[in-house]
Amino acid sequence: MNLKIGENLSWEKIEDELVIFKLDTGSYYRLNKTGGFVFSRLSSGMSISKIIEDMDKLYDKDIDTMTSDTNSFIQELISEGLLTKDE
Repeated sequence: MNLKIGENLSWEKIEDELVIFKLDTGSYYRLNKTGGFVFSRLSSGMSISKIIEDMDKLYDKDIDTMTSDTNSFIQELISEGLLTKDE
């Protein structure tokens, strides 16, 4: 699955959070450190498998749980329009 960043978004890192603004609606989202890690790497075109591999090196968490959590988070980003599938 190829993903791309949704349209009309702007984001900025503020301390340990990543704040994403939907410019067309005025909505904003606050991602914690891990969510910001995933989003920023997706925005640079990194694959999901590479992101999970990098997270495995940083976090002491079961790889299956990390994979499931990351995929669920990505689906949430898609449902909010912050990511789109480029098929």
